[in-house]
Amino acid sequence: MGQAKHPKQAKTAKRLREIVIDGCLDGDFAGRAITVLAGASVTGSLGARSIVVHGTVHGNISAPSVVLGETAVVEGELHYGKLTVAQGARLEARCIPA
Repeated sequence: MGQAKHPKQAKTAKRLREIVIDGCLDGDFAGRAITVLAGASVTGSLGARSIVVHGTVHGNISAPSVVLGETAVVEGELHYGKLTVAQGARLEARCIPA
């Protein structure tokens, strides 16, 4: 499992099977599963089969399965097959179902 913990990262595409983001990152990430932990922040695009957000995402999210936890903040565009939004999550995005 890849874990991104750098305070800042140059804007590049990262491709790993499973990505756990714990920190503030700029860039585009693609993998099988992506989790943005509470307190973490991503500015860029996320693409995976499954995406779980507990932190903040500014940018585009694309996945067949998207789960937004109660501490999630998403601003941008959201492409999804199945979307689960917990009470307390903040969603300010253009939502586009598959």
